[in-house]
Amino acid sequence: EQKEDWKKELDNNKYVQEGIQILAEQAAAEAVEKAVEQAVKQAVEKAKAEAKAEAAEEAIKAYQKGKLSQLKANIASMKSKGMTEEEIKSIFDLEDIP
Repeated sequence: EQKEDWKKELDNNKYVQEGIQILAEQAAAEAVEKAVEQAVKQAVEKAKAEAKAEAAEEAIKAYQKGKLSQLKANIASMKSKGMTEEEIKSIFDLEDIP
């Protein structure tokens, strides 16, 4: 009878250990899933920030290009009206004329 009780106790312990193992595996899987979700979220946020920075840089370049084009047009107009390069440089505070 003691042997039978011992076997039952051993089986119960075995089931408890298996249950603990299953719960541990589930917890580990959930932790990995949360970590992956967090990593993906961070990667998306970083990509968005980089895209915004790149778009801002492109907008600045386009603005500067437009300003340069306007400056060149103004310089050409001034030259056609007989102004010298030295006069134009002094007006725009330039070292060289683009």
